[in-house]
Amino acid sequence: MLLVTGFLMGNTRGVVMILAGVSLASLAALELTLREHFTGYRSHTSVLAGFVGVFVLGLGFVLAWPQLVKVGAGAGAFLLSFYLFREAFKRRSGGLGFR
Repeated sequence: MLLVTGFLMGNTRGVVMILAGVSLASLAALELTLREHFTGYRSHTSVLAGFVGVFVLGLGFVLAWPQLVKVGAGAGAFLLSFYLFREAFKRRSGGLGFR
């Protein structure tokens, strides 16, 4: 409803409503991804690691880190979380790396 209403409004308030709708849809997708990953149903390692990487990049943007530090921290967070999410999925799925 937020997306449709925001699109029809078309002014600054509409843009805020569209952003809120996209944010809620993203949170719903993240919740489903986490649930499927940690029950061993499907591996969503890249998506979850990407979320962590983007979060760290956003944190670096808000805290005004230098560009090279942001890129390094985002890449490091992605790689570390990729490994950790992959190992968690292997434990939950009975040793399989993907499904």
